[in-house]
Amino acid sequence: MATTLRKKKDVNREFLAELSQALMEKEQNAIIFCGIDGSIQGLCTFLTGGDSGLQLEAAYCIANAAAWEDENKTVSQLSSAAGAYLITLLGCGNSSLQEACCWALGNMFPQGKNILCSQGFVNKVLTLLDSPYENVHTSAVQCLVQFVSTSSSPDSDLIKISAQIEKLCHSNGVDVQSLCWLIYLLSFFPCCDTSILASSVIFWSLCQLRQQLSQGKKVSILIPIIRFLGNVSAASNDYVVILLNENDFCSIILQLLDSSYEPICKETLLLVANIVNNPSSTVRSVLANVKFKEILEKNVCNVLVLF
Repeated sequence: MATTLRKKKDVNREFLAELSQALMEKEQNAIIFCGIDGSIQGLCTFLTGGDSGLQLEAAYCIANAAAWEDENKTVSQLSSAAGAYLITLLGCGNSSLQEACCWALGNMFPQGKNILCSQGFVNKVLTLLDSPYENVHTSAVQCLVQFVSTSSSPDSDLIKISAQIEKLCHSNGVDVQSLCWLIYLLSFFPCCDTSILASSVIFWSLCQLRQQLSQGKKVSILIPIIRFLGNVSAASNDYVVILLNENDFCSIILQLLDSSYEPICKETLLLVANIVNNPSSTVRSVLANVKFKEILEKNVCNVLVLF
């Protein structure tokens, strides 16, 4: 198949779809393919052609090959060859192709981060947050999650991403799960505090907690929100007070501590520990006023045995 690619003969959409499937199924297939001289460059020629069908399948081929690439590489073969083409195609206006390029770029982290950053990756992906297409919007947020979660990132890029969070919280059709993980990951970086430690973001997170507890109880949403609030409570006395003064905050914590899913109980206990161990006299006064420790004591003891 690599030979056929290099010759560009008899390459159609079905051929590339078959190659994409083979690259997805086995790591060894991807290793062999990428090890053949000219194979990746051959794929890139279809990214630059005018046939959107071939471009789409070529992007998925690269996405599937990148998923197997050694993350310990200092230089990413795939991002070196295809990164610039994929970043350019993010602005193509074809929603399916934009989505595929996001998946391919996301799979190139962390090994391709330096190369992609130098090619303007962050600025280009951020433009997709205004896309009218839900699939593009979602894949862009998921791509940013991959970017933030893998190795070190320039503060300037993190600040640009965090500046979009408040807008995303008010965006219709946003992928809540991906946004929750992005908020949580950004909360680790002090350079993002101005945007992340904002009332609207915290109240949005509380709203999502309430919805999950009353409806879905989706672990993949609950976990990042609990962790985010844990980071918030460790970083800001003011927001600890705001949380404690929410009428139903103790009730929310009780429900989380009573969860049948052990990781939720443990993450909630860490959040509680951050709050009750806060040395601020103001926080301690509010803790006493709302009887936080007394209300949670029994449930906390039940969770402690899990450690």
